[in-house]
Amino acid sequence: SARPTGLKQVKGKIQLEEEGVSCVKTLDMGLAIRSAICVGKEVWCADWKGAVTIRERDDASSVKAEIPTNRFIWCMAHIEPGLLWMGQESQGISLFDIKTKTFKTVLTGGHTGGVHCLALDEGLGDLEDGKFPIRRGWSGSNDFTIRQWWIETWSA
Repeated sequence: SARPTGLKQVKGKIQLEEEGVSCVKTLDMGLAIRSAICVGKEVWCADWKGAVTIRERDDASSVKAEIPTNRFIWCMAHIEPGLLWMGQESQGISLFDIKTKTFKTVLTGGHTGGVHCLALDEGLGDLEDGKFPIRRGWSGSNDFTIRQWWIETWSA
């Protein structure tokens, strides 16, 4: 059968001819995946039921931990020092500690609808005396708003 333009077959695998990108492995997760993000040597995956699985980056078939959230997770973003933001279908944005894999808090004063996208900047300044610089974050929602968050400095 004919392949779409831009694809080639190498050693029995179909690869994109542009930009050096190729799919080298496909995992059947059993459920639709809503969001995934690489953090260090881990891949955090949010599924259709609201569970977040933490997997080995080099072997994503290996599950290290699972975090039940009881809510649909639409998007995720990581910010140093080890904080993961999760945009949810309701009740806004939950924050999780990357190291301990535990829930920290929910951001208040936010959206009235589901949070579908997150963007976090690199920081407004440099790391000084073990404190992270002030940062900004943005969240987009199906409530037709984008919210800007001011993230105060905290210690590593």
